[in-house]
Amino acid sequence: MMNEFAYAAHSPASAKHGFFHYFKEWQNFPLSVFFSSRTLDFRGEKNRDRLCKTLGIKRENLIIPEQQHSGSAEVVEYRNFRKKILCDGLITKEKNLGLAVLTADCLTIFLYDPLIPAIGIVHAGWRSTKEGIARNCILLMQEEFAVQPSDLKVAFGPGIRQCCYEVKEDLLDYFPAHILKKDNCFFLNLLEANSEQLFSLGVREENVVDSGICSSCRNDEFFSYRREGEAAGRTVSVIMLK
Repeated sequence: MMNEFAYAAHSPASAKHGFFHYFKEWQNFPLSVFFSSRTLDFRGEKNRDRLCKTLGIKRENLIIPEQQHSGSAEVVEYRNFRKKILCDGLITKEKNLGLAVLTADCLTIFLYDPLIPAIGIVHAGWRSTKEGIARNCILLMQEEFAVQPSDLKVAFGPGIRQCCYEVKEDLLDYFPAHILKKDNCFFLNLLEANSEQLFSLGVREENVVDSGICSSCRNDEFFSYRREGEAAGRTVSVIMLK
């Protein structure tokens, strides 16, 4: 089963740079891995300098793609990282390049191979999940870096969970095994749908941790587009090799 999650709200980094959340099991890895709460809104530019200070990098070394709700993933390297990136998954072997995505209900997936080492990050809403974004990101890591899925460590950040994610019946065509029907309503399990993609490639269940955070249930702490509509801010999720 997936391991329990904890966050270090009182760690020195959090106290100095804001209340970023951490995965307890990953804290001894040579990584920076965290996500924000609604204390900081990353919809605009004003908090990105604070984030870069937390990471200890230059602003241009923070890579946030223009998310497309697609199945597309891209390799980020120092030779190409300044180009405009349109995708929903990023991977790299470079140190001190922060890979980030923005969410307000969509699920974030963090990927780490400690042997290569290499990292990835995925923005998974229902559309990008339908297009296989988690699977595609790992396949790209295999192709580019010779990553073995069985070696991957995976963490799920906050996102809307099945308890709150009511969808239209037509999504049954895409997720027949991951939608619960209750009182003539349909509820999608994004976590389960993406986990299936990971496990089908050989990711080991014991290497997966889950934040367990539903952004809709915990809207007092995290942004939720379902709850707030266009007024919703954006959570940032970041991973970086040190």
